[in-house]
Amino acid sequence: MPSNSQSHAKRKEGRFPGRPRPDGRPPLSKEDILTAAAQLFATHGYDGTSIRDICSVLNSTPSSIFHRFPTKKDIAEEVYRRGSEPYLEMYDRLSATGLSIDTQLYLLLYMESRASAEDDPVVRAIFGMSELKRSEFEKITHIRKDAEQRRREMISEGIASGIFVAIDPSVVAALLIYAPEAGYFTTLDTGSADHQARNFARLILRGLLIDQNRLSEIEKDAHAIKISFRNCKFT
Repeated sequence: MPSNSQSHAKRKEGRFPGRPRPDGRPPLSKEDILTAAAQLFATHGYDGTSIRDICSVLNSTPSSIFHRFPTKKDIAEEVYRRGSEPYLEMYDRLSATGLSIDTQLYLLLYMESRASAEDDPVVRAIFGMSELKRSEFEKITHIRKDAEQRRREMISEGIASGIFVAIDPSVVAALLIYAPEAGYFTTLDTGSADHQARNFARLILRGLLIDQNRLSEIEKDAHAIKISFRNCKFT
């Protein structure tokens, strides 16, 4: 029989087996909880979803959920982080391409808007939830501020290099965060995701570029680079 210290170590490392659910299924994993919660948040909102609602979907008890997540807020923040992770990974891959800053920005806008159109509907709904923008969600606020800061840095670099017009980078960066979150690329019946993404990226670059003739070269360079995007799934 394992000692108390051994059992405690297993719990700390996440290997403690827990108890089977009432219907005989294995103990809840974090993924089980996140998937069920994400679908409920997307349908009913954060405020409209309770821990007992999540338990009902999973045929489990609140204690089984609290064994994995201390609060409903912790669940929501982890759902948002998982959905955001592929977008955050994209920044690092773009900076490693060696492309000019205007081409990097075009590619970022293109890939984000296309991914938004093709994303899991649950992820799109969660990104668009106004409830999760409240200040109480510190981790979500940090993720959004980090994404905004990266855009601001790209725009500032373009201005300093004489590529972009003089404009307030903070205003543009904030707008570029809100556009995909609002689901603009999922409600328009104006062609494929690729078509919508190209036109959105062109629109923003036309507003920023000093030399408008560079746009065709930027597009050519951007689409010559093969960067995959890993969509998050909660369905």
